[in-house]
Amino acid sequence: MDNYYVAWIPPNRDFKDIACDGTKYVNLTTATRIANKLNKETRGSLGHYAPRKSQYLENMNKKKIELDGFGDIIDFAGSLGWIDNHGDSISGNWGPTQADECEEEAINFIKSKGYEIHYPE
Repeated sequence: MDNYYVAWIPPNRDFKDIACDGTKYVNLTTATRIANKLNKETRGSLGHYAPRKSQYLENMNKKKIELDGFGDIIDFAGSLGWIDNHGDSISGNWGPTQADECEEEAINFIKSKGYEIHYPE
């Protein structure tokens, strides 16, 4: 996936990395090759070059979903294929700890499918 760019890394950590060409995204191999070539040509004077993963593209690829509480989370996770193996209140094998574990597992499953969960205010 082409979501890397080459950045100049200043020697002083008080300054942020600067994208050499923030509009051109390439794969990691290409970005590494470009950075190595630039480092060889500049001999490390005044910082160095390194590949960086584009957070912008990474965030663009995330799907956003708003879920309102335990029921919404469990239902949505189930619609994505998650299977609830935590028991229920009818069988007597259920309490606050089990509910928290169940919800956490469902949230992790949703996130693993590329979703960013938002909660209503």
